[in-house]
Amino acid sequence: MNVEQDIFCMNLRHQGIIVEYLQEIQSLMDRITVEDEDYEEFLVVLAEIIEVHNETGSYAYKDSLMRDKWFYTLPNMVYWAALGYLCAIEREHLNIDKVIVKLSKILIKTMKKLEKMALINPGCDNDKTLLN
Repeated sequence: MNVEQDIFCMNLRHQGIIVEYLQEIQSLMDRITVEDEDYEEFLVVLAEIIEVHNETGSYAYKDSLMRDKWFYTLPNMVYWAALGYLCAIEREHLNIDKVIVKLSKILIKTMKKLEKMALINPGCDNDKTLLN
């Protein structure tokens, strides 16, 4: 993944949650991947997901009704991409059920953090519009 790639976020707290989530997912996928080129392909998919997230984020920033849904989209898209990735890689050495449970736990933990953030600090930096 392009380390320099920007990720649109609602505020700095949102950014921290998203970056931590992506790091956890990348670390897990890297550990379970046998072939380096497979992992590189996964990183390309992540970069594409971030691009889509950013494109929709520019609309969400302008539309407070869309913001509350958009802010959860990146973790969900990455989760589904990771599940798809599991189908495409060599899995003989994996306990696939454990990996799926781990992915689910990471997603649930992230969603809970985002929900809490939405209650505590729901607005954009320098923007007084609330999500709810």
